[in-house]
This record gives sequence, structure tokens and C-alpha cells, in this order.
Amino acid sequence: MTSDQMVSRRAPRTLVIGFTTLLAAVLTMGLLPLTSAPALADESVERSAGPERIATAVAASRDHRASAGDALLATAGSFPDALSAGAMAASLDAPMLLTLTDELPDVVAAELRRLGVQTVWILGGTAVIAPAVEEDLAARGYEVRRVAGDNRYETAREIALESGPSASGDVVVALGDHPDTDRAWPDAVASGALAASPDRVPTLLTASDRLPAATEAALSELGAQRVLLIGGETAVGANVEDRLLDLGYAVERIAGSSRYETSVRLAAEALARTPADQQQVVFATGGDFPDALAAGALAGALNSPLVLVPPEALNSTVDGFLRERTERWVGGVVVGGPAAASEFVLAQLTAAINNQPAPEEPPAEDERRVTGSFEGEASYYGENFRGRRTASGEPFNPDDLTAAHRSLPFGTIVRVTNLANGRQVEVRINDRGPYAGNRVIDLSKAAAAEIDMISTGTAHVRGEILE
Repeated sequence: MTSDQMVSRRAPRTLVIGFTTLLAAVLTMGLLPLTSAPALADESVERSAGPERIATAVAASRDHRASAGDALLATAGSFPDALSAGAMAASLDAPMLLTLTDELPDVVAAELRRLGVQTVWILGGTAVIAPAVEEDLAARGYEVRRVAGDNRYETAREIALESGPSASGDVVVALGDHPDTDRAWPDAVASGALAASPDRVPTLLTASDRLPAATEAALSELGAQRVLLIGGETAVGANVEDRLLDLGYAVERIAGSSRYETSVRLAAEALARTPADQQQVVFATGGDFPDALAAGALAGALNSPLVLVPPEALNSTVDGFLRERTERWVGGVVVGGPAAASEFVLAQLTAAINNQPAPEEPPAEDERRVTGSFEGEASYYGENFRGRRTASGEPFNPDDLTAAHRSLPFGTIVRVTNLANGRQVEVRINDRGPYAGNRVIDLSKAAAAEIDMISTGTAHVRGEILE
């Protein structure tokens, strides 16, 4: 079986939900619509985003929810414990919020208060979200429930059991681990499209070359009848499929030649389980996991398909999928800032859902010669220093894209790349420092947010001095 095949071994069972029912659910479950009453010829794609991953998850909740009785809380630092949470978020009608390992961010605490949350579900063990966070939540009056296992497969099992079985008996099994961490999360995140469908299909995780015992047990406990195996054989090997068949399950492999094609096929499968009514569509970046986790929960809450998109320019696979179904869309939302999906991607998505001519690609920026480079740890400084005089004489503004360096001339432009995620920002040197340890540059808070290092505090970066 090739990686771009989708082979059905059993006809899918279709569940339907009417648009009137969906609208009533939106109004009664505390959800805010993504857009106002839809215009027939010009639907829009909006953006929900914050300056970094934690704030983006809060924005996805704040922009589209009036209230919630439950909330899911996952670590902002890694993805495994939240990969299976789509069906749970949908069944509880709960947002996905992110936290630091040892401390509950103020912005998250504020969102929990605004929503009127009663129960916070912590996803993962104490190594990823420390007891201090759990104790803080309890002290604030929340009921706290931790859903965790000894590893990512057992955690996925516990989450799926909390979510409960799908009405159809379908269960998704997706890749949960890979030597290349960037390959380990997209298919499971994209399965949020099925978790968001009325069938609420739960997701379990597998290794590439073997079916974990915890996943086998969960399939039995969920009463699975059919397994939707996500990804081609280069992602999930034939021996995993053979084991599922040996266990007596019908297997349908849903796969594409890329994470985006797989995502589109999953979204199409989700749409097949709903009537041909108009609905919104939720877009998540295929470039990094944190924003995509929050997008999956939002899709589930809004009963909307979830589609992964490239960060810089839409590909023909996603564009064609949207244009072929123009009559179904009444707008959409991108979860994440311009680093997750550029303004050009936003414009392309808006054109696609309206089946309008694609926008022209913006001209490339003038290439500037790199005159030098350095590498090391970056830190940042923020509000506590607002208004203080920098070494260059100008007052510090944490909202400007500036930085401190020990020796570069003031006014030097440096392109800073976070080597953990590839995100870049250009800063102007206007201060001196940092003087702690082996740190090589101290960024303003706005610059740190652009490369997604607020939650970690520091990052290993490469600095390129531009002519």
C-alpha cells in the first residue's frame, strides 16, 4: 500500500446533525460565532492569536466562547499528552489551554475566571505539569482532575476512556512518536477533524513499528469496531496494520503524500459525517504543534472541520479542497499569529472559501548581505524595564523589536532565529547586555514573542548581522 492511498476495508457509517441543531448548540453551550451572519458572496477568515503559544490558546478560547464549565490544561512545552484530547474537548465542550510546567500563567488564570470554569482537567503527569500547578488551581477553588499514564500511549488511553466511544464504533490510531519530533504530531492533530465531527471519534497513539499494549487495551475497552489508521506505511508500518487485523478490527488507512494532504482527507471524512449544511472551518498551522492543539479544541467546540495549512503559502491540495466545497463555508478562523500562518495565507484562505481569484504572492524582501553571525542563548526583558533609559539613550519599550548586545554598534539590525522552532525576528540593537552566563543577546518581550520563547524564558538562537 503506497503512502498516498486511502483504502477502505469497510463502508463508513455516516452520522448527521442538522444546521438548526448545530446553531442551537452554539447558542446554548456558551459559544460565540466566528463571524456575524454570513454574507452570500464574501465570507471572511479571521485570526485568533496572541504574542506566544500560551496567549494564542487563550485567544482561541476568549474570541469564541462566553463560558465553559470544563477546561483542559496541557503543557506548552511538548505535545504528546495533548494529541488525543480532541474528542475529550468536544465531549466536554471545553477549551484547550496551555501552561508552564511549574507555574500557572496569569493570562490562563484570568481566562479560567472569565469562563466560569468549575473543573480543570490536567493532561499528563507531574513531570510535565508539576503538582504546584495542581495545588494552585485547587487553592483557587477549581475541581482538578489529572488524566495521565506512565507514557504517551497510556495517557492517550486514559484520555480516550474519559472521552468515551464514538457512536459508530470508529477509533483513530495515529503516530505518536518519531525520531523526528516534527513528524510525530501532525497526523494526530489533524485527526481533530474527526473528533470535531458529530461522531466524536477518539484518537489513540501508536509507535511507527509496533502497536503499544496500552493502545490494544484501549481499543478493546472502547468497544472499537473499525480503526482509522492515519498515515502511510512510511509513518505507520504495515506490521501495525497487520496486528490490528489480527485482533479482528476492520482497518481503513487514511493517508496522503504530505501532512496537508492527510489533513484534507481527514477533513473530507469528517464532512461526510455531517449534512451538506453551511459551516465554519478552523485552520491550524502545519508548522508547529502548540497553536494546532488549541485549534483542535476550538474545532470540536464549533463542530467545524480542522485543516492544517502551511505557514508561508497555501498549497494546491488545501486550496482545491476549499474551492470544491465553497457552498459549505460561512467563514473560518486561523489559530495562531503570522509566524503560524502568514497574512498572505490568510488572504489565500479567504479567496479559496469564496472561490475568488487567488491573491498575488507578495514580492520577496530585498536580500541583505549577512556580515557576521553568532550563536548561543538568548533571554528577554519586558514590562519591568518599560521607560528605563537604554545604553543608547532612548527609553526602553518592550513592544518594540529591539535587543541588547554586548558590543554591536547601536542601530545594527540582527536577524535572530530560534533554533528549536525555526522562527525568526529582526531586531535593532539599542542597549548593552546581557551579562548573565553565556547569553549572547537580550531581546525585547515583543521580539521574544515573535520567536515563541516567552514560555521557556530562554532559547538557543543564531544571530545574523545584516548589512
